Parts: sequence; structure tokens; C-alpha cells
Amino acid sequence: MRIVRICSVFVLLLSFACKSEKTSDTIADVKIFNVANEDDRKEFSVLKLDDTHVNLLNPTISKDGFEAIYKSWSQFHYDLNDFLTSKNFTWGVDDENIKLFNRIYFTKEGKVKAYAYRVYNQVGKEKTEEYGKVIGDFLKSKQISLTRDVAFAQCGKMSLPNSIKRQEL
Repeated sequence: MRIVRICSVFVLLLSFACKSEKTSDTIADVKIFNVANEDDRKEFSVLKLDDTHVNLLNPTISKDGFEAIYKSWSQFHYDLNDFLTSKNFTWGVDDENIKLFNRIYFTKEGKVKAYAYRVYNQVGKEKTEEYGKVIGDFLKSKQISLTRDVAFAQCGKMSLPNSIKRQEL
């Protein structure tokens, strides 16, 4: 009977130990927000992510210099463009470039926690929503090549080449 109790306690402790090894690096789903959509914008603002995520360009957390940040941020966007191309994603417009605003919230390990975006070109609602789904797939496995002591965020405008125009070349 004593051996059974010891084994039970051991199994219980082992199960707790396995659970405690999970860190904030494990994210079930990346939250995606199209801030041009009123419902998404409201849901996004309720989270108050800016209160819990410092700006990546804040010199107090980015002591290793802006060159590493620029390189990582650029690579992240190149990878995004490659992913969109690999998924044959098209915007359904003739514009040569697609301009977007994005704000990305990261765990301190560099994994994406939330992504807010707005498409500035006059693309259809369906394409804007489809972009949200495709970017969600991309962000589930992609992270930025930076880590920090605290959760961080970065925002900016970007211009993606329109894959329809590239296919014409």
C-alpha cells in the first residue's frame, strides 16, 4: 500500500512538473485583428496590449542596437511575403504594391501573440479577411529573431509587392 501511495505521489508530481515547464513561449492561437473592422477594433482595444508590451525601439529594452532590430524586422516581412506567394495569395487588385499598417505583439521569446493590421489599398472585404486568415497561418509558426526580458511590440507601415503584378512579369 505504501508503494502505491509513493508511486501515486511521484506520478502527480511528475504531471505538475511537465505542466510547469510550459512558458509564455507556448501560444495556442495568435490573435488577429483587422482594425479597419469596427468589431475587431473594439476587441483589440479591450485587450490594452500596449500597456503590457513595450515598444521594441525603446532604447531601454533594445540595448543591442537598431541594426539587429532592423535586420530581424526586415527578415520577418520578407518571410511573410514569401509565405503569401507560396500560398498563391492574391489581392484581387491591379495595384503594384499593397500598403498595410501592422502592429505585432511578441512574447519575450519572440513568438507572435497578436497581430493588428489595416490594408490601405482599395481591396475587397473578402480579400482583407482572407489576408487575416493567411497571416494567422504564417504567424503560428513564425517568430522574430529577437528576444527581450519583457514582452514587446513593434508597428509600422509596410508595402508588399502585389503577386498579381509579379506574375505578369
